[in-house]
Order: sequence, then C-alpha cells, then structure tokens
Amino acid sequence: MYNLKRIIRQKSSWILITIFIVLFIILIFLFKYLFIVENTIEVNIYDKHKNRDIIIYEDYNKVKQELSAKEDILYIFKDYESLELNNSEIGNFNITPLLNAEMPTLIKGTYPKKENEILLPNLNFINGKKAYLTSYLGKNITLTLNNEKTLTFTITGIYDSQNIHSIIYNLENINYLCEKLPSYIYTGYTRVIINHYKNYEKLKENVDLELSLYDRSGLDEIEIYNSLFKLVLLIVIIMIIFTLSILIIISSIMFNNSKEQRFIEFTEGYSEKNISINYIDYYIKIMVISFIISILSYILLTKIYKYFIVTDNLVLNTLFTLNINNLFLLPIIIIILTISVILYIYIYFKVKLSIKKI
Repeated sequence: MYNLKRIIRQKSSWILITIFIVLFIILIFLFKYLFIVENTIEVNIYDKHKNRDIIIYEDYNKVKQELSAKEDILYIFKDYESLELNNSEIGNFNITPLLNAEMPTLIKGTYPKKENEILLPNLNFINGKKAYLTSYLGKNITLTLNNEKTLTFTITGIYDSQNIHSIIYNLENINYLCEKLPSYIYTGYTRVIINHYKNYEKLKENVDLELSLYDRSGLDEIEIYNSLFKLVLLIVIIMIIFTLSILIIISSIMFNNSKEQRFIEFTEGYSEKNISINYIDYYIKIMVISFIISILSYILLTKIYKYFIVTDNLVLNTLFTLNINNLFLLPIIIIILTISVILYIYIYFKVKLSIKKI
C-alpha cells in the first residue's frame, strides 16, 4: 500500500493531483447545474405564469365542465380584454392579475386574497406630478372599472413600482371582475392555468379542444435553457471519459516503468490481486486528496464570487451559492468508485499478462 507521505513527496503525484483538482472542480459545477441550477431554472423560468397560461378557443362553461376535474388544472377563467381601474385621487391603472408566487415584493402590507382586494404601486404621476400612494394602505377606495362599473376595493399592500406600474389583482378571483362587465370584456374564449409548463403538451394531447399558449414569448427562452442542459450533460460525459482516459494512459506509463518492482513482488509471493491492489491504492488516494482539495476550492470560489461579482444572472448566482449536498457531490463519488473499479480490472489483466511473460 502507498504511504500518504510518499505520495505527497512525489512531484509526479502533485502533477496528477493538480490535474484532478481542476477536473473535479469543473465536475462539481457541472453536476451542480444538472441537479440544483436546473431545478431553480424550472421554478423561476420554465414555470413562469406565461408558460402555464393557456387559451382555449371554446366557451367558458364547456371548458369548465370538461377540465375542472383534471389534476393538472389550477384555475379556469374567462378570457378578457384589457381591464382598467381609475379615479381622480390615484389616477389611471391597468390591472395585472397575478398568482401569489409572482406578485412583486411588498413595501408594506399583505398580498390580496379576496375579490375586492388589490395592491397599489408606491408612486404614480397624476397631472404630471409625483403622487405617493402609501397613505392608502388599509383603506377602502372607490374605483371605476373600464369607465363603466364603480366598485369598492381594499388596499391590502403597497409595492415598489420600479418594474411594474399597475394595480395588482389576485388571478384566482379574476372571474369576479369579468362578470362585472360580461358584455364588454369577455372574448368568448377561456383561459386555463396549469400546474407545470410540461403538462401543456399532455393537456393538448388528451383533450378534444383547440388550445395554445396565451403568450408564446417564453418558448424561445425555454429552448435556450433546454439546449444549455443538453450541452452541460454532454460536457459531463466528455469529462468522465477524459478523466478515465488520463488515468489509463498514466497508469500504463507507470506500469511499464515498474517491471522490476512487479518481478520482486511476484517472487515474494504477491498474487495478481495483491499487485493490482497496490497499484490501484495509489490512484484512489490521489483522487481522494484531489476531491477534498476541490471541495475546499469550490467553497473558496463561492466566497470570492460573493464579494467581487454583482449580477442578477440566475444561473451564475445559483452556481456560486454555497450549497453542498449529495445531489451533486454523490455523482462525483460514484464516478471515483466506478473509475477505480474499471482501472482495477484494467491493471489486473495487465499484471496477469506481464506475469505470464516472466
């Protein structure tokens, strides 16, 4: 068996360790993408509201009767034209119906749940002047819906209007507004929100209804991330093959340079199995040392990223978030064990052939 001190003192060992540190760091990030980043992308990109919002070119009652019992369906509501609310105090706003998970960050208050509850932005411009709306939090206010129907709403929360500038309404209650002006805003079609974007194709195949995504703009983004996932998977396969190839090449070189050592071991009574284990012990220790250092290097890289790089890129931020778990470390351990077994079989047969020549 190889002594650790002997390995550490050898220059050739450190060349191998350095190679494997680089390989393992790359594999850590690749596996983190496959097992953690991909899940984050699925939640934040694939499952955006627009990628689960389906329009069905049929009457609301017919669709509700056919789909309401299906597990994949979250909400069924009437397709509507644009919705607006206004009064002289707060000005004019479009209504943006959103699911709870997609509502903007609140400055104050809580998210709307009931039919007569809304969120206001913190700022509007009325007659060209800034008007801060935070004082309306918790108050009831009378607003006109599409300049036709007067309704009273409770302001449950105020949000930062930097990215969105509209009144936020809970999508679960959208039929309440649609029914207030049925002749004006109802298009005659039906909208459906499914629980996962992947179930769109399943729904399309299993119902006899004409349907499509209401907003298809997210499909290009999904295709880009799907292509990226396939690319990462391909790189992982290439890296594993490359790692195994390096080990086989190096082991062959070292094997050919240690003929005298094998002869001495054979004359001392070592079996083919014992000689092979002596060889493989060296490589296992090299890979374990490299793996431990690569984990520490990964932790260091996440710390450096946090302090020196500021970006809103979802992939990069998730990759460099310190999150160590078996989801992406276990595959590397399995790779080390698998390579060790393959290498052992390879060396065992090389030892067997060399002994026959002695």
